[in-house]
Amino acid sequence: MTSTIDAVYLEALEKVRHATDLDSSDRQHDAFVSYLTAVNYIIPSLIADTSKGPQHFSNQKERQLIRLGLQCFERLGDLFDSIAQQPEHSTPANSGNAAIRQAKVTRPFTPLEKAFEENRKLQEAYRTRATQLVPSADKTAMVLSLHRKAALNLTAACEKEHQIRISEDEASRPRWGSNDRHRTLIDQVRAFDKREVRILASRQKVNSGNVATFVTSVLSVDGHPLHNMLFRYQHSVREQIVQSLASNGDTDQLAKSVKTSFNELTSAFQACYPSLTFLSESLSEQLEAHFFTPLWEALVTLTRRAMQEQHSGLEATLHQLRGQPPSVLDVDEHFASCIQSPELMVALGRAFRTVKEGRYPRVKLRSLVGAYQLLVEYLGDSEVGGDDLLPIQCWLMSQLVDADLLDELETAGKLLPEGALLGEGGYCLSTALVAMGYLSHLELKGDFMKE
Repeated sequence: MTSTIDAVYLEALEKVRHATDLDSSDRQHDAFVSYLTAVNYIIPSLIADTSKGPQHFSNQKERQLIRLGLQCFERLGDLFDSIAQQPEHSTPANSGNAAIRQAKVTRPFTPLEKAFEENRKLQEAYRTRATQLVPSADKTAMVLSLHRKAALNLTAACEKEHQIRISEDEASRPRWGSNDRHRTLIDQVRAFDKREVRILASRQKVNSGNVATFVTSVLSVDGHPLHNMLFRYQHSVREQIVQSLASNGDTDQLAKSVKTSFNELTSAFQACYPSLTFLSESLSEQLEAHFFTPLWEALVTLTRRAMQEQHSGLEATLHQLRGQPPSVLDVDEHFASCIQSPELMVALGRAFRTVKEGRYPRVKLRSLVGAYQLLVEYLGDSEVGGDDLLPIQCWLMSQLVDADLLDELETAGKLLPEGALLGEGGYCLSTALVAMGYLSHLELKGDFMKE
């Protein structure tokens, strides 16, 4: 009998080993069935052996079989709960069909989904820690830290999603020069440049330091194929603006069309001058200056028309707030004296004028970031939370800018590429627009402020 129970134990071990292999491969349903099969094999053998008398209870292998069965039952309980919580846990009719199991593919998480999962775990960990903290100040600091980490996770995930989108778009988009019209333009540019010694010389020496000179030399020559292309696109945009002004057209659709034209021009430059592909940021900056500057006033006029109600509300609020102390917007006393410094007011006033004077999206965004960096540098080591920053921004804007800045920044935001709206630039633009949007909906009555 001892040899028989030994054989049963070895066979049960083999069945359990097979179940654990399936379990470690994350094939939960198959593992569940295999553990049940092992238990179903162990129980009848134990019944047949122990029913013959108490003398069989002293066999060490029977004790080991019981422990093996209990471990299987414990894992069966965990697997049952896990499978029951899955949104879809139906299995093929023939669960033993290896081909069907192999064909089942799990979709990988996107960066945003991973960030949400990481934030969920963060929140659970912080809830556990919160129960151990008594002072409210400690809990407040912990919550702020949680929000900061969660925001960083989401920001990084958005950046990854953006890069994935760019890669997918580039992979699916036909490369410039892949059709006859593109190739004709490239041939025309090369032929034209051979006749223009000035362009040919600067083309051979183009680098990050002289992209502006090179782009200007190309676009300033009448008759150059790329100069003609720029002129056609600008003419098309002007016609669309006139039509939108006449018919109250969709400004978002127009912005999308303008960005498409600009991207076409950029791609054409890179195809005709491949060395510029490695200087894409400098190229985009210079092309924006040439493309948008003649169109900027008309584009802003169109935005102002679409945002007339918000513009008027902001204008009225700014008029009421001009010359008022920071306390009227509930600025903390700790910051009130600091932000009223004449030195800061003069410097920020100059910075905001630079923002308004820009005539293409990137220069406006860069100037706005400079203004915010100036404010942060002036505040120094002062700890400014989100609840403090909004009233500070609102008060400074009420003293230093006019309502036209809203239209300028809204126009820039619609025309900037998605990548430029991530990171510090996107944060500065969004907070400036939030502050001006907040001011545009305020009503001031005496010493009270109502939204």
